[in-house]
Amino acid sequence: MQSQEHRTEPISSNDSLAAVKQSDSLFQVARSLISKRDFIKALEVNTISEKIALEKLGRISAAYGACCHLRGLVNYLIANYSEAEKWYTEAIEIRKKVLGKDNRDYAGSLSNLGLLYSELRNFEKAEPLCLEATSIRMKIVGNEHPEYAASLNNLANLYRDMGNFDEAEPLYIEAKAIRMKALGTEHPDFAQSLNSLAILYSLMGYYEQAESLYLKSQVIIEKVLGKNHPDFAQSLNNLAILNMDLGKFEKSEQLYLEALNSRKIIFGKENPAYAESVLNVANLYIKMGNYEKAELYYFEASSIFLKKSLVKSIQIMPQV
Repeated sequence: MQSQEHRTEPISSNDSLAAVKQSDSLFQVARSLISKRDFIKALEVNTISEKIALEKLGRISAAYGACCHLRGLVNYLIANYSEAEKWYTEAIEIRKKVLGKDNRDYAGSLSNLGLLYSELRNFEKAEPLCLEATSIRMKIVGNEHPEYAASLNNLANLYRDMGNFDEAEPLYIEAKAIRMKALGTEHPDFAQSLNSLAILYSLMGYYEQAESLYLKSQVIIEKVLGKNHPDFAQSLNNLAILNMDLGKFEKSEQLYLEALNSRKIIFGKENPAYAESVLNVANLYIKMGNYEKAELYYFEASSIFLKKSLVKSIQIMPQV
C-alpha cells in the first residue's frame, strides 16, 4: 500500500522520543483491547497512534510500522482478509527498511502474513513466510525460546492444513517440549500445543490420543484462564467435534451446548463466535436426524450473520 509522507519538517530528538513513547503507549492500549475482542475500540485507538506516528515520525518509522501491523491483525481477526493482507504487507515493507530482517517484529509480521495466507489456503505463499519467520527467530532468540516454539507451531499448523501430517507432527512435538521447558505445564501456550497436537491426531484417526490431549489442555485452560474465557469455550468445542466424529452424539450435544452458553456469556449473542457455535449445534442435530431443532438453530445462526455481515471467528490468535 502506498501512502503519503505526512512529516514535512524535522523535529527535535526530544520531540521524537516523546512521539515514540506516546505512540507506543497507545499501541499497548490497542493490544489490550484486541485481547478483549473489542476490535472497534482497538482500531479507534490505533488510528490516533497512526496520526502521531505519521505527523511526528513519518511513514518509514518503527512506530508507524507497528500501527500497520496492528491494523492488519484486527482486519485478520474480523476476517477482512484483503485489508489484512494490505496492512501486513505495509508493515513488512516498513519494518524491513527500519529494523532490518534480523528483527523480532519483522519476523512477527512475516508470521502473521503467513497465517493469513494459510487461512486463505494459499499455501504456496504461506510456507516461505512461515519458514523465514522460523529461521529468523531461531537466529535471534535460539531454539529453546517460546517465540521459536510459536513459529514451529504455526509451521506445523500450515503443514497440517496442507495434509502433510508426517511433517506437522514432529514440529508440534518440538514446540510442546520447548514450551514445557520454558513456560511450564500450567501455561496457556503449553495448553495450545496440547490442543494443536490433539487436532492433528484427531485428523489422523488417533482418537484416544486426541481425547487425552484435549482433556489435559482443558484442565490447564480452566485452571489458568477460567471457564469464562474464549479458549475454554474452544476446548469444549473441540471435544464436541471429536465425540461427534466417534458417533457419541449425546456427549457431543452436551459439549456443544456448553460451548454455546460459554460463548454467549463471553461474547454476547451477536458475535460470530457465538453464531459459529449455534451453527455447530444445528449441524449436530442434522446428523442426529432432529431436523426441527436443526432448523431453529440454522435460522438463529443465519440471522446473526446477515444482521452484522459477520464471518467466522479465528481460533488462532496471531502475534500482536
